[in-house]
Amino acid sequence: MEERGEMPHFNTTFEDSSPSLTHIALLQLQRTGHLKYLISQNDRLSELHGNMFVEECEKCDKQYVRDTVIGVMGVKPTGRYCDVTRSRGLRSCRGKLISTLLDWEDSLPDRDLNRADEACQ
Repeated sequence: MEERGEMPHFNTTFEDSSPSLTHIALLQLQRTGHLKYLISQNDRLSELHGNMFVEECEKCDKQYVRDTVIGVMGVKPTGRYCDVTRSRGLRSCRGKLISTLLDWEDSLPDRDLNRADEACQ
């Protein structure tokens, strides 16, 4: 679509979205021990496609889980900065925070991909 200059049409916003019945069923299977590992976009799993509520520092990898949608897609800066204090009380990291939500052209994140691979061994 992008190559043709077309944009997808959405009938809902990120803020109005909610988990599907399939997501809820998979979560219940995981909670009851019927799934060893699941590669998905959900918590406690390899979030291979990111999370619309999580932004990450590009310098120290600290993740911030927000109560609202980050509002940025495609592993781009969110406009906020990391506030992790470095060792010995030095100034904070101040790395740029980036969205973890992948766009079509973004590569899968190595950390989550490696965790998923290890869980499949």
